[in-house]
Amino acid sequence: MEKQKFGKNYWKKYWIPPENIIKKTQKSFKAEKIFAMGLMPIRGPSGFRKLDYDFAEKLPVKEIITHLEEHHFNVLGVVIKDTDGACMWDTKIGWNPTDRDILGEFVDAGKDSNVRIMASFTSMNDGYQGHIHPDRVSRHGSTGHHTDYDVNGEKIKTPYRPGDSTTRCEGEMRVDIPDGKTFYDVQKKIPFLQNKIDSKKGAARGARGVGFIPTTSFMCPNSEHVEYLVDLAGEVVKNYKIEAFFADYIRYDGEFTDICCCERCVAKFVRQYGDPRKIMKS
Repeated sequence: MEKQKFGKNYWKKYWIPPENIIKKTQKSFKAEKIFAMGLMPIRGPSGFRKLDYDFAEKLPVKEIITHLEEHHFNVLGVVIKDTDGACMWDTKIGWNPTDRDILGEFVDAGKDSNVRIMASFTSMNDGYQGHIHPDRVSRHGSTGHHTDYDVNGEKIKTPYRPGDSTTRCEGEMRVDIPDGKTFYDVQKKIPFLQNKIDSKKGAARGARGVGFIPTTSFMCPNSEHVEYLVDLAGEVVKNYKIEAFFADYIRYDGEFTDICCCERCVAKFVRQYGDPRKIMKS
């Protein structure tokens, strides 16, 4: 079989934006052609496989905007809420461990440049909310195994049963302990950090990080997490002059095919479709 070549003709098979959407996007970004760059503030300086709030606290916002202009970019997408759940703006609703209004700083810096700011917002995947609201985390509907790590940093399998939480080891991000600090110092800032270490680095996307392992949680779509997201999004669009808002991760955890089977979701399914009590495998 001939190897598929990626390019504009390849992606046309999946989605061709309507002309009105293209024009609306051009108008929003005030540009006929859009040259965009993305930034993940909490992912560290390279490889985006670290969870690093110290890096976010030192982010040189004005310098970044200057570099983008010098290299002819006109749009910057800032991940203002990543899979960890931290909110990179001045929030009264969410959790911001950096005590810095990174979104506001980029919006202000963008006013004096040709770089427009858009916000990327992770929705159902939220490590922090899963930690403080375990009742809102999606639940398994069958038996299986999570990927876990033993005391030597080796991968092991931990079983789960129907009704168990889907909170598991984060697949990508790892945490380093800075000089002069202990694990417990860092855990105060990252409460969902586990005393488990991933000791091996590999080529696969989920194996590029080495360090302490946080947990990750995909939240139930019929829980109060949805109202929380709506409130956060409202806070952003009402208080910041951004050109676009991208709601990402509106989905279940891709590691499993048996979720969400919490009492809320099962009851809603039964009311709507009857009671087959059978979990289908995809």
